[in-house]
Amino acid sequence: LNWDGTGYIVGEPGPVDGGQPQSFRVANLGVGYTYYFAMKTSDEWPNWSTISNTTFAQTSLVSGAELNLPARLELGPGNPNPTNAATRIDYALPAETAVTLDVHDVGGRRVTTLVSGTLPAGRYQAVWNGRDESGRDVVSGVYFIRLVAGRESRNQKVMIRR
Repeated sequence: LNWDGTGYIVGEPGPVDGGQPQSFRVANLGVGYTYYFAMKTSDEWPNWSTISNTTFAQTSLVSGAELNLPARLELGPGNPNPTNAATRIDYALPAETAVTLDVHDVGGRRVTTLVSGTLPAGRYQAVWNGRDESGRDVVSGVYFIRLVAGRESRNQKVMIRR
């Protein structure tokens, strides 16, 4: 295989039990091409795994209905909630737009930014690890997840119990 032009995805997948399958979505692929995927993972220190077996996928043209694209902006509750560690946040965008997904404390101060950039229409997941921008564990309490996409916004409450 020619690995020239290799890209990578950086981010925290949703928490899963060991040995359980993990999935991810790659956007903006060209139609009719064959893409090869191999995975490496790291833990929080970071210790890197060996590269996985290579698999491939051929892209094809599908409609928005087949992709299950949302009709409106959506922000799901953190899962699990309450939590003492990480919580997964599901969100959906009906169209390509500039997006920020932040965590705020009850005083309205931004604790951390989970997502910032322009994303295509689709369904996404982000994980908040219960830490602030500096990597420190936040104290027990109520926090607000705020999704801003274009001129719309959504909020969800999440509780941290230490």
